[in-house]
Amino acid sequence: MEIVLGVAEILAAIGTVGALFFILRQTRHTSATLEQTQGMLTIEQRREQRTLAEQAQRQAAGLVCWPVKIVAGAGAGEWGVELVNASPAPVFACLIDRPEGLTKKGRTIQPIKSSAAILAPGRYFVQESVKNSFPVVLQESTITEPILGNINFSAVLTFTDSNGMTWQRDIDGTLSELVKS
Repeated sequence: MEIVLGVAEILAAIGTVGALFFILRQTRHTSATLEQTQGMLTIEQRREQRTLAEQAQRQAAGLVCWPVKIVAGAGAGEWGVELVNASPAPVFACLIDRPEGLTKKGRTIQPIKSSAAILAPGRYFVQESVKNSFPVVLQESTITEPILGNINFSAVLTFTDSNGMTWQRDIDGTLSELVKS
């Protein structure tokens, strides 16, 4: 009988050791699965943040400007900046600023300081010869010719989109969000 009890104790000990190894293996597997899940969650959070940033920038990306000369239509011969809001919504507190500069040939480029409380989708023109002017809506029949090759003709845009985010487009066209302090 003692032999049977001894064998039973040995079998119980072997079963306990086997159960401990099984628990250890399952714990390692669970830890690895948890780490992998956390990694995937981090990737998904980054994707979500990137998607939200792209959505926030979508409207702002639709507001652009470039220097032009009106070739045909009302104001033919005028020089200034064409401003286009190609987004589906208006922008607010739009400031157009171009400091005085020089052309490649050394002629003076007149400064532009203009603003609009609300700028609906469409094409606009800001004259360089009128101080503190407001953007004027360009008719569809108005033909403009871009002024190429001289960054001094470009303007800086500062505006707020319909989500309340403030943006700036530099003279080189770079769009960046302005953080409110």
